[in-house]
Amino acid sequence: MGSVKDFEQKIKALMFELGSTARMRTYADEAAKLVKLRTRLGYGVAQPEAERTPLKKLSPWYKKIRQRLASRGELSSQTSVGKSNLTQTGQMLDSIKTTYSTQGLAIYRPTGIRKDGLKNVEVAGSVSRNGRPFLELSKIEVKRVSVLIEEELRKLIKRLLT
Repeated sequence: MGSVKDFEQKIKALMFELGSTARMRTYADEAAKLVKLRTRLGYGVAQPEAERTPLKKLSPWYKKIRQRLASRGELSSQTSVGKSNLTQTGQMLDSIKTTYSTQGLAIYRPTGIRKDGLKNVEVAGSVSRNGRPFLELSKIEVKRVSVLIEEELRKLIKRLLT
């Protein structure tokens, strides 16, 4: 059996691996997936770990725009004329990806440029400022990502002890 110092080194290595760049990307990818799903269901989150709330209803004017898009076949298959779920075309939500990961940190956000020339990240900011915040994780979503991390930790501990 090794010394306490050896065990401490193994624990440090385990924690380093738990927060590795690749694992952080996995956690952020899961967070992005949860944000997309919840938003497509018509819910937003105003601040970190808040409860999800229904997105602000669409105005009659905006519903008419969507009706025109639907008649031309340009409305996302993941929405309807009257549903507020930020998927008029689907471009912004589809663009949410992990854009950066390093030891202990990962960032997900909308990426790329839409067909109309606007940057998805700018559209997301505008949408959030106009009463439809959606990029934060709700309390239950934070719990789901935490469970993923806990599962990874259990695997690493098991490997350490065997």
